[in-house]
Amino acid sequence: VHFTEAQEALRCWRKWYDSNYLQLEPLEKGQALVFGSAFHRIKEGYLKDEDIDIEMPPYDADLVPKLFDVWREWYERQDYVHYQVEQPLTIEADSDGTLFTVTPDGLFTDSNGELWIDETKTVGSFDEDRLHLDLQGRVQMLIAKQLGHNVAGVKYTQVRKSNPATARVEVLKEFTIRFPEGALRDAAVTMEYAVR
Repeated sequence: VHFTEAQEALRCWRKWYDSNYLQLEPLEKGQALVFGSAFHRIKEGYLKDEDIDIEMPPYDADLVPKLFDVWREWYERQDYVHYQVEQPLTIEADSDGTLFTVTPDGLFTDSNGELWIDETKTVGSFDEDRLHLDLQGRVQMLIAKQLGHNVAGVKYTQVRKSNPATARVEVLKEFTIRFPEGALRDAAVTMEYAVR
């Protein structure tokens, strides 16, 4: 079971059933999903030094590379000592042998020796408050810790969907969140419910 499937099940059982059991595809992908996926694919190709096929959003095809250039300039100024891209983290979810997997955008060690989960989000506007409730980041941190990684927290980079050349405010902002143990326990209970 991958985190995305579990999250989909929590949001809407019918949608989860339709896509995972009936193998139905939506007639149209949401614009935000297509945009975010295109941005992540470009980022992944850059970090892995690979050419990757990318489905560009028809409505904002020129904006994705512009925002990626802003992100790349920001990334090259970071003090990351070691960076792993899209490395799946898998644990046994129950006694039946069901495996549960999360795939953070990245894992990196900073210059202080702390291990972090990296998550990049394309957003309409910056919102740090929502990140404190982010189930994805909490579950990623929980699983990393269960696998023996001493993870300090999640570093979120939000990239605002706005043309960098004409934006009046910044288009990229970083937020660092160290989730407390209680938030990780809540995430564990939520995922246990979703996997069943």
